[in-house]
Amino acid sequence: MARTYEPIASVTLGSDNATGATFTSVPASFTDLVLVFAGAIDTNHASILCQVNDDTGSNYSGTYLAGSFSTTTSSTRESNRTSARLAHAVSYGALANEQHMVRSIFQSYSNTNVNKTILSESNGSYEVSRIVDLWRSTTAINKIVVFVPGTAKFKSGSTFSLFGIKASA
Repeated sequence: MARTYEPIASVTLGSDNATGATFTSVPASFTDLVLVFAGAIDTNHASILCQVNDDTGSNYSGTYLAGSFSTTTSSTRESNRTSARLAHAVSYGALANEQHMVRSIFQSYSNTNVNKTILSESNGSYEVSRIVDLWRSTTAINKIVVFVPGTAKFKSGSTFSLFGIKASA
């Protein structure tokens, strides 16, 4: 079965900003969503987080796996978070202002019979990581907010692109 990616929206930051992108009115006409981040953060070891449908409750959990280029590996399990973690410390050990690429797939995002799974991969100059997040809700996702915690900010020029995946028969 062939799959096609269709652009939904794209945001390029004109200035440093803690909230990287807000995608609203996400159409329910796709099988899955793909969110791609390319850019930098101004703080060492900052994670990239997201919330869906303005849910700030403790309804997110995830498992994080990483391998650094110095042969160090790690894993973490987090429960009852108030956001999904798309990238853990933007490749943990990364320095401020380094370029990174993160791709997150929101599976079955419009299916109201299942909780939502988010699969993310992050590639930086120090490490690669994979994250599986769960948003414990059967509500269809129609809004995604991507942000960094604390005083961290996404650097000007960072891009966030949202695509829909449509399965073809």
